[in-house]
Amino acid sequence: MYRKYLKRKEKIIICAIDILDEVGIQGLTMKEIAKRQGITEPAVYKQFSGKQEVILTILERFSTFDEGIRNTIRDNNMNPKDGLNYFINSYVEYYENYPQITTVLFSFDVYRYQSDTNNKMQCIIQERQKFVDELIRKGQTIGEFKINIESKELASIILGLLWSFVFEWKMSNCSYSLKEKVLSALGRILE
Repeated sequence: MYRKYLKRKEKIIICAIDILDEVGIQGLTMKEIAKRQGITEPAVYKQFSGKQEVILTILERFSTFDEGIRNTIRDNNMNPKDGLNYFINSYVEYYENYPQITTVLFSFDVYRYQSDTNNKMQCIIQERQKFVDELIRKGQTIGEFKINIESKELASIILGLLWSFVFEWKMSNCSYSLKEKVLSALGRILE
């Protein structure tokens, strides 16, 4: 129902994510987007120059979402543990509410063969890694995290845990609470 009020560009992005989720990158074509949107191909090309621009726009949305999370943590001066919990919780809630978006994480063919999408996704992953590393380092410095693991390695473990659980959850047809499983595991790691 809410899609009725979205602008065409937003509808195309949502449609593209749905197509990626249903049939993968090979099925994501401007023709398929037009068909599903009930518009002409030229109308799609009026919004985007091609499939690559659609994908880059999706990745830009990921980046904007990430920035919002980081800014919320910083603006609210969250302590490292609360910040890390908020960071991870934001993703699991987003993924649970919009499971189709997780397909973007696992569409490796989207990134492997195009340098601009590869660079964009690498930047997103590096920014996430860097931010989690900062939270962990700060938490270790003030004694909030007593884990004797180097901060970058622990950041990789935590983000890897999130990625792994999201993958398992998606492969199980989203049949259980992702949030419960991830936050429980994160709590055990940070004890």
